[in-house]
Amino acid sequence: MNARPTVLAAALVLASSGCDASLFDSNCSADRIVARFDGALTLGGTEQQLGREDAVAATNLGPPVFRQLNDVLLEGSASAGGAVWSHGGIGSANDFFALAVATPLQDGQIRAVTNAFQGGGWGPQALAPGSAAFALRVDGLWATEVAGEVTVVDATPLMLEVDLAFMLSDEVAGTLSGTDVFRYERGTCADARG
Repeated sequence: MNARPTVLAAALVLASSGCDASLFDSNCSADRIVARFDGALTLGGTEQQLGREDAVAATNLGPPVFRQLNDVLLEGSASAGGAVWSHGGIGSANDFFALAVATPLQDGQIRAVTNAFQGGGWGPQALAPGSAAFALRVDGLWATEVAGEVTVVDATPLMLEVDLAFMLSDEVAGTLSGTDVFRYERGTCADARG
């Protein structure tokens, strides 16, 4: 019997769970940045309450990129120039919204959001100073216009109040409002796998 496929399958499970350890290390750790969004999304007059918690692990991005993102979202550093992050599962499995903010961020700061972009994910993001941007994808359609603001309630770790109005593919009006709060978690790989 060849054990190689089993070992490869186990390695893939560990890699996809965001674990940072060798295959046989019982002290495996999973450093994560978690974003919790609580609020409401309205599309074409239909409101959906959102309680989304999404995370990215150090092994998903690689240590240097994870550190840059940690510096912006949790430590309040301006080193990366900005950050982007996404919240998924707002309809079908492929639907999501993303926010991006330029650094530095200060408590009480209000950022106008007038740029709709097509993209998402987690990582450093180069943006014009003082700017913020928004992406939304629903049923294969992208937000094409956005107007509103994000308010920095706390810069360390980041907590934002979000109040946006948008057009989805120039056809459907919508709004997104709520609070986005970030935290750091260090757990085991078993925690990361659920």
